[in-house]
Amino acid sequence: MISRLFFLISVFLLSCSVIKKTQIANDCILYVSFISTGAGIDREAKQNVLSFIENYNKVHNLSIVYETIRWGREGEVDFCFRLNELKKGKQNKFIQDMRELVKNREGVRISENTEKRKGLSIK
Repeated sequence: MISRLFFLISVFLLSCSVIKKTQIANDCILYVSFISTGAGIDREAKQNVLSFIENYNKVHNLSIVYETIRWGREGEVDFCFRLNELKKGKQNKFIQDMRELVKNREGVRISENTEKRKGLSIK
């Protein structure tokens, strides 16, 4: 009886772990962070990203939804994209284009399949 109970508890705990990892992996397909090293964020890079999104929406007749997470004292902000509006191939192209847009910007970090940062979230 005790071994059966132990087994059931173990299975339950393992399944919770798998569910949490899946939820994290699907939280933000694309995560763009604007960081600061003491002089504020790269506002030009942020404006370029916002213009890219606006232009992408116009060209493709879409509305790419993203969540804005403010987290720092110098304007640090993250954009969390789930990209549910796009099929997988278009998601990959969008991510590739975004990486190309900010590739030489020191204050911008891009990651994929990331859990969003805790902060002041604005949708």
